[in-house]
Amino acid sequence: MKIPEQDFFEKITFRDALRLAMYDEMKDDKNVIILGEDVAKYGGAYGATKNLLEQFGSDRVIDTPISEPTIVGTAIGAAMTGLKPIAELMYVDFFGMSMDQIGNQSAKIRYMFGGQISVPMVIRTQGGTGRSGGAQHSQSLESWIMYIPGLYLVMPSNPNDAYHLLRDSLQTNTPTVFIEHKLLYNFEGPLDKKNKVQFGKANILNEGNSISIIAYSRMTNFAVEAAKKLKEENISAEIIDLRTLNPLDKNTIINSVKKTRHALVLSEGHYTTGVASEITSIIFENCFKVLDGPHAPELSIQELENELILTISNPTNSNNYQEKYEEFDPFIASPDPNTDKFYRFQGYQIYQLKGNDVSLSDLRDPNKARLVAQCDIKDSIADIINFEFSDELGFSIPVKCVNASNEGIKHSFSITTDLFAQGEPTLVNFKQYYYMAISYAHNNFKTYSPNDPNLLDGQQKQYLSSRKASIGEVKVKEGIPHNPMPEAGGTSQLIAYGSSPLITRLDGYGNGNRSLEFDSTTASNIVSSGYVANPVYEKGSGPINVKIVDPLNLASGYFECKFRNYSPPAGQGNSADTASWVIYRYDKQGGSILDSVSSDVTIDFDNEQIIPEWGVSVQIHQEKYYFAQGSGNIAAKYTDMIDASITFADSSKIWLDGIKDNDAYFPSNWVRSGDYSPETDPNDPAYECLPNGPTYSNPCNYKDEVGVDPSQSYEGVLDGIIAPHKLVGYQADYMPMAYYGTFNGSSKSNASISFLPSVDIVITDDKSKWTRCPVIEMGRSQSLNVGGAAPGALRESPSVNKEGEEDGTGTGMGWFPGYAIDLESGARLYMAFGENSFLGTQNGADMVWNPSENVVSNAGTPLMGGVHAVYVFSYMQKTINAFNPGFDCPAYIPSQAENNATHAIYQKWLEVQGNSTQAKRELYGSLSWIAYPRLVSGFNLLDTDVTIKLRINKEYKNYVGTGENGGKPMYSWSMDDIATITNSTDQLSEALQLINVVPNPYKAYSEYERNKLDNRIKITNLPEKCTIKIYTVNGKLVRTFKKDSPITSVDWDLNNFKGIPVAGGVYLIHVDVPGVGERVLKFFGGMRQIDLQGI
Repeated sequence: MKIPEQDFFEKITFRDALRLAMYDEMKDDKNVIILGEDVAKYGGAYGATKNLLEQFGSDRVIDTPISEPTIVGTAIGAAMTGLKPIAELMYVDFFGMSMDQIGNQSAKIRYMFGGQISVPMVIRTQGGTGRSGGAQHSQSLESWIMYIPGLYLVMPSNPNDAYHLLRDSLQTNTPTVFIEHKLLYNFEGPLDKKNKVQFGKANILNEGNSISIIAYSRMTNFAVEAAKKLKEENISAEIIDLRTLNPLDKNTIINSVKKTRHALVLSEGHYTTGVASEITSIIFENCFKVLDGPHAPELSIQELENELILTISNPTNSNNYQEKYEEFDPFIASPDPNTDKFYRFQGYQIYQLKGNDVSLSDLRDPNKARLVAQCDIKDSIADIINFEFSDELGFSIPVKCVNASNEGIKHSFSITTDLFAQGEPTLVNFKQYYYMAISYAHNNFKTYSPNDPNLLDGQQKQYLSSRKASIGEVKVKEGIPHNPMPEAGGTSQLIAYGSSPLITRLDGYGNGNRSLEFDSTTASNIVSSGYVANPVYEKGSGPINVKIVDPLNLASGYFECKFRNYSPPAGQGNSADTASWVIYRYDKQGGSILDSVSSDVTIDFDNEQIIPEWGVSVQIHQEKYYFAQGSGNIAAKYTDMIDASITFADSSKIWLDGIKDNDAYFPSNWVRSGDYSPETDPNDPAYECLPNGPTYSNPCNYKDEVGVDPSQSYEGVLDGIIAPHKLVGYQADYMPMAYYGTFNGSSKSNASISFLPSVDIVITDDKSKWTRCPVIEMGRSQSLNVGGAAPGALRESPSVNKEGEEDGTGTGMGWFPGYAIDLESGARLYMAFGENSFLGTQNGADMVWNPSENVVSNAGTPLMGGVHAVYVFSYMQKTINAFNPGFDCPAYIPSQAENNATHAIYQKWLEVQGNSTQAKRELYGSLSWIAYPRLVSGFNLLDTDVTIKLRINKEYKNYVGTGENGGKPMYSWSMDDIATITNSTDQLSEALQLINVVPNPYKAYSEYERNKLDNRIKITNLPEKCTIKIYTVNGKLVRTFKKDSPITSVDWDLNNFKGIPVAGGVYLIHVDVPGVGERVLKFFGGMRQIDLQGI
């Protein structure tokens, strides 16, 4: 048979390509020879050398005996003497017969002779399965050769590569093993002799971005078929044909997998220690780097009675110090250069563990670990879900990793329940409990969905948790709840975890989204004097969060917290957005500084900072105002409501209600929160106006303040009976707001939602607390109003005193039966109320705030309780918010406000009625809250005191109270009355009565026992130093314990002093506390016989 001579073949078999390579190489180099079993006359086991004998003769194509060591040894010798032998071994399975020659001789001679002698030889052999060759003829042993230094290993998949790689192998001085899959010999493909391949370089057969399929030899063809199937599913596979296993083209593998982030390795070889495992190891080391994740925090436990206080902190060597963990994930692949490739700290999780042998890897097992506490950054990130592969199902399933609370980061937690308890969940004193705390991070560079082909390359692992602590592994922490009274020579705990001291505001304004409450003294002083510069707030209801986290280590002293290191941003409302803080501890108020602590971060971050040396944490966070829609000046900003309530001193006398907002075309639709915008063009088919009827039935008078309250949060405050002025309707008769003169936008432009104060509105029959205020005409028909008063003007009826009698001071003034106070500023607020004097039968014309119960007449016309709307004005709007167009309405000082000449709102109303545009903007701009009340049927006015509380998130701002910090926020508190008391003989004496033995009686089992062989009871609530002696009832000493440790309990294993189990019965336990006293307990124990089976 003639060997073809052309350079290009459209189709040639794998076998013929090998023969052509040997032919061309032997033709070009006379030193190339072939030797092996039947390679000459028979043409080799699979016919690859057929007809070469005729071309080159028996001196160059040599049949050998059936002896692999002989074949390989001869080839090595020939190569060392200058020839280039091609040695054929029938099957790779027979390599074991010649492994010494291959591994110890051919591969190492070059090194043994210092490079002076080379071994340029090729060992051709056949491998793989598929021809029913039996166990000794069907193996894939390429991994044997791959690991031998000094050998090349080639495994081509197609004729073109077979031709070029075989020739290249003969042109190198390195001994090469060339393995041909026995099922490839008849495989056909093109061959281009001139288009050489690069030896040692993998071939990318198909580029893709979803998965890398890495193969060699015959498995490459399976990879190509798989890629076609995947393409039908819109999955783009990149196919890599390795071609050579040594040298192995690692860079091509790594770069591909970094791009696709997924890899599949195809091999017929061994699963363990095979080629595939080697490649996957390379991928893992270089592509699938295990991110560190945020270091687990350090967990500390304070033990209290039936309670454990857990605190977490990050040391300076933690990668999450100050919660600033950020880690780049190099394997997030995206063509978008703006893709977020960083994981960032998001929160903490604390687990209760079943035992101290539970590890980090067990936290997902509910039989071993259960989530007991969690916190996360307050942001837009909701629940976090990872898609994790299920071996059982064979595909990825969603796993919820975080059930987000979005309430901000905490560093202290009170634990009072046992999540593994079978019955009562309360923590048991003196029982051991185990906990582990971890941090977690989040990244979602692109949302993943298994059901959307366009989202298959999204983030499947949004959640990344701790793998280790800052030093070593994540540790298990033990806690044993107990009464702390016997500790430290007698300890008195005066306050519980989570409580706070009384906070005094010295300077500044704001609440950090906290609901404020004045203490009773401050509230009383504000009502009587009109203003308190340094208001005191109830425990737990102050403008900053100073929380007791370690009730057993509370430091005494006087404390001052000062905001610093910031300047209010220009045009942003005087806010302290970037402030940090420092707290000074004094021995007493006005005394010497003992120590100080500075904030770890600015108030822009919601961070609970633990101060362990003081036993407290401090959490101060600036909850910023924002634009609900669009943008604008600070008056266009929005803030959230915290809460609202209405309470009656006598809950059986709920006499006050209101006109509850609804969506009808009726004056009951008085809160303009929503998106209704009627068509007002008469030429439009959708025209909605009814101009010829009553104004209150015209849909065009019910246009919402679109965009002001898009979430409609303020529409339902107290079921819609009170609302911000900004949202109150005015367009029609019987609305609770009537502007004097012609309404224009400036009337409401300054009445910002963000300017709303947190207020208490109190209605009381205590006339000493009543508020002198203007009474406003609410009737819309001037000719029908008493005295011809204009709508929105002061009533034209004589002013009255608190008894409702004319007081001779002119017109338009009355008394509101109560007051309003501003919880942020410490000011009493000006008020006003309305009356529709046309509705005389509804008390609308008597100058007294006395709403009726009637909403509509018998004819269905509005009555609205006489329209006794209540108005509350803001305090110092201009100064507090640095809003120049605003108005600084002063505090309501009773001694001034009871005189018309010095009543700020009365005088401002007169200016409005004088048609002053500026006065109108100032008056209505400072009007903050409007209520629309009515009397409840069956009750009388002022049957009992009513308190309405409205709490709004207020930014921390500069505001001069006392001036001690130049107007920057400053607060103070004392800990002297709640500081921990230790070394108290009185407490220790009292603690004697707490000494106990549990369980008692002992019924052959206790919760403290650790296994079936363990017998254990506890003698509890012991002081540090004491002696415990246990006697029988006849006075025989059974056991003695001498205790000198801070642990407040002693375990008795129910053995005597010789280690022999005691008998069941009654025992006397005597506890002697030196210098304090003694206690005797009677204990009954029922013993069990140990069952050695099943242990």
